[in-house]
Amino acid sequence: MAQEQPTARTVPRNEASAIVVLDDDPALAESMCDLLLAEGYAAEADTDPARVLARLKRAPTPLLLLLDCTMPAMTGEAFLTAMAEAGVHVPVVFCTALPDRSVRSERVAAVLHKPFELSVFFDVVRRFA
Repeated sequence: MAQEQPTARTVPRNEASAIVVLDDDPALAESMCDLLLAEGYAAEADTDPARVLARLKRAPTPLLLLLDCTMPAMTGEAFLTAMAEAGVHVPVVFCTALPDRSVRSERVAAVLHKPFELSVFFDVVRRFA
């Protein structure tokens, strides 16, 4: 079985107002991006942590990062550490299917539990964007 290649999709409006979605599931990353676009947000979706970290290092800084907590290439916690080491300061929302007690990070602004209701998704997004 062929391994899926990481995908990147950028919707270039005003990058400063972009919301970045990082999830190892391309379909989920794209779906979240599509939901944001449908609500009028600028959004970027990617499956590659290294590529997203490089994106976060360059200006303008996104408003929000929606970050998968468990990815094969890099965990959400490891990604947060890499962000801190790079001096990147972006509000982060963990997106996870893990139970509440498994996700305890002081470094995230919020946690979205998969599957999530659209109303909950947009309530969290509106807090930051």
